[in-house]
Amino acid sequence: MTSAHRFLPLAAAAMTIGLGGCALFGVPTEDTYPDDYEQAIVDLLDDSAIVVDHGAQVDGWERAANVPDRVAVVDLAEETDPEQLHGLLSELAALADQHGEEVPPMAYGAPFASVTIAGTYRPDEVEQVLETVAGGAWSSIAVWARGDDPVIQLRGNAQSAEEGERLATSVLPDYVADHLTSERIELPEGQVVSRLEGVDGPVDPRAVALAFELGPVAEDLPSPEDRLGIALSTEHEGGRPAVMVRTSVESDELRSADPDDRPALAERLGHREVCDRIARLAERHLASVDHRTSCTAMHVEIGRKS
Repeated sequence: MTSAHRFLPLAAAAMTIGLGGCALFGVPTEDTYPDDYEQAIVDLLDDSAIVVDHGAQVDGWERAANVPDRVAVVDLAEETDPEQLHGLLSELAALADQHGEEVPPMAYGAPFASVTIAGTYRPDEVEQVLETVAGGAWSSIAVWARGDDPVIQLRGNAQSAEEGERLATSVLPDYVADHLTSERIELPEGQVVSRLEGVDGPVDPRAVALAFELGPVAEDLPSPEDRLGIALSTEHEGGRPAVMVRTSVESDELRSADPDDRPALAERLGHREVCDRIARLAERHLASVDHRTSCTAMHVEIGRKS
């Protein structure tokens, strides 16, 4: 049942690490967990009725100190439900407790969502994590339960503003809401907004509505070769959310121009007007929430900044 080297590539550097004490750029790898504990995990997954395939192996989490954790992929049966996954995660937590270790990073491919979890967690916390994604609205959740401040990342997909707003306004269980560090809503292909996320909290639903209205803005670019990128982030600091609208424009003419000349060139080419239109739309949708807008051309400010 074990498939060797099936680990999630969280970073390209992690994929270059071999097994057996190799070095990455002169940094030696080291065992992250004892071999007997890793073997016990492999045996538990091999014996599980809901595990179809997995990449856990002895020394599989071995890594150099200068790269991110390696995440073993665990494929679950198509009929697996949240209660069954809860049982497996509880068994792994009990095993970790027996060995005085934490649960290594593993990504579970469940039919209802992708669930990545690592660290030390209680059964009731796992229950809340699975409750969040059980309905299928959210596509993935990652939990790094280490120390006193767990990190939780939540991802979902929205084909319309209505779907996005339902995700943004969904009520999260306390454990997830209290430790949510990143919430991202993926938009349909072709949307001009490349990133719609909440930082240390959820996405503001007003940002969702703005994201879908910004779709046609790219058509206003003076050349089909020009590129427009917009990132909308709801940043929670001190309990008061603020939506940041960051726009970047790229074109061959702007790239070849001297940085000091780019603001005037962007205005002459019509890029400044595109930025101003985005700022006006942002003001209309975000008037009732703190917000900031900025627009850059090849890293040089060209638009109204509020």
